[in-house]
Amino acid sequence: MTEPNNGATAGTAATPSTGSAASPVNSDSGGTHGAGATPSPAPSFRDSWPDEYKVDPVFKNFNSPEDLLKSYKHTASMVGVDKADIIRKPREGASEADWNQYYEQIGRPKTFGDYQPPKIDGVEFDAKLVNSWREEAHKLGYTQKQFEASLGFIGNLSKQEFELERAERDNMVREGEAKLREKWGSAYEEKVSAVRKAINLFGGVELQKFLDKTGVINNPMIADAFAALGEQSREDVAFGNSITSNAQRALTPTEAALEWNIKQQDKNFTDALFDKNHIGHEDAVNTRARLYTYMYPEKKK
Repeated sequence: MTEPNNGATAGTAATPSTGSAASPVNSDSGGTHGAGATPSPAPSFRDSWPDEYKVDPVFKNFNSPEDLLKSYKHTASMVGVDKADIIRKPREGASEADWNQYYEQIGRPKTFGDYQPPKIDGVEFDAKLVNSWREEAHKLGYTQKQFEASLGFIGNLSKQEFELERAERDNMVREGEAKLREKWGSAYEEKVSAVRKAINLFGGVELQKFLDKTGVINNPMIADAFAALGEQSREDVAFGNSITSNAQRALTPTEAALEWNIKQQDKNFTDALFDKNHIGHEDAVNTRARLYTYMYPEKKK
């Protein structure tokens, strides 16, 4: 007897519907898992370890064989080291006592007074500066070497600035002297003597030190003023009446030219100068020669 056909033939069952929800394959995932399945964790080099080491928190931060080798090397290098020689830097939030202990371990002196300043040629440190820096350096945990380096930097910087200022001052002195020699001519030495006399009378040693230090005495205008004071105070009498006449003292080219002009306006002088038989002829010739010497110092032999 033939069985009735219920539509469930083998051919029909073997042909799945396209896009059927009952399909066991997720075409989007490319695999046999469902869309919401959790992916498997990435393999670790610790996977081959015994279980007791896999879960040990000591090894949780080792992510590669290199990490493990570096740690082992560091640990091996510490073997035999005295714990007292191991210095641990305090972490953030550590107490002042912890920091002080650390500073002393790295070499900070017991007290700030134990710091010794460096010795630098040509530099003399101010005592107040040194003491102030000692206190600050001790608070910062400086070692003796760090203290010397920091204070030495300041000292060398000051030395460089001083040497630069001295070079500028020496240059100013040379330029000022050259201008005064040109202005005063043959009277230079006598003018300098007058300047020194005025300084001694009106200021003494302290004024001399100040003028030497600053170099302002080589300013032609200042030097002229002091020279005038010195010339008026000859024989140590300030503004006295014992003023040396032009015939007795050296003259600047300007002073000599002024006196020569006056002499040329003096008939008695010109008569004596041009008359060989005049009783004053020799004196007039000598006066002219002396004034010419001061007027033209570059021709003086």
